[in-house]
Amino acid sequence: MAAGISPTPLSHSEVVEAMAQSGKNMAQLIETFIADNSEDSECCSCAHCMAEFGGFKL
Repeated sequence: MAAGISPTPLSHSEVVEAMAQSGKNMAQLIETFIADNSEDSECCSCAHCMAEFGGFKL
């Protein structure tokens, strides 16, 4: 539950619990992303990914 979504105010412990779960979810997301993309590092085409949209310019 997030602030503003619950019909009742959240307690401090509920917020801390939700933050802990979010941290675990984010860590799992990052670990999965790294694992899924580690083999692609040798043939990375990142520099060319935005070409179809006109490239990337700073």
